[in-house]
Amino acid sequence: MKPNLALPLSLPLALLLVLGSCGSANPEETGFEALQAGSYPKAVENLKKAMDAAEAGSDKQRQLGVGYCQALAHTSPTECVTIFLAMAKQGPVQPTERDYETVAGELMQVKAYSEAAQVVDHGMKAYVKNQRLPEFMAKLVTLAKAGDQPGLASTIQGLGYGGGE
Repeated sequence: MKPNLALPLSLPLALLLVLGSCGSANPEETGFEALQAGSYPKAVENLKKAMDAAEAGSDKQRQLGVGYCQALAHTSPTECVTIFLAMAKQGPVQPTERDYETVAGELMQVKAYSEAAQVVDHGMKAYVKNQRLPEFMAKLVTLAKAGDQPGLASTIQGLGYGGGE
């Protein structure tokens, strides 16, 4: 009986492939971990990769896009709004009410109030029965009237909500 040399050679090769695959991080997991840890540039990079790789128009792509926008709120609030509103206009899978609340809340957290007002306004028009978004807008109008946030009053007025009087 001849020894089967293929088996001993295939085992190290299989182990090498398994170990090699452990080193490659999943951009979705890495991105959401970075977002949770507050490492926003890393989250932006990884979530963008994951979003681009996801099936176009899928719910997964929407979820990744929202995470991407959350990270962008910390690194580039204006780009966050541009991308989020583009998702809302283009996608066959529209952002949910909760997505609008999440992105607007993230923008408000970093004091990007004018940008948050744009997201809230769009969300209120998309989901007229939503109860939380008008609360966000009321807070933004109050901040605009206080006059402590440069540019917010003109944004609020431009959107048709008054403020800054």
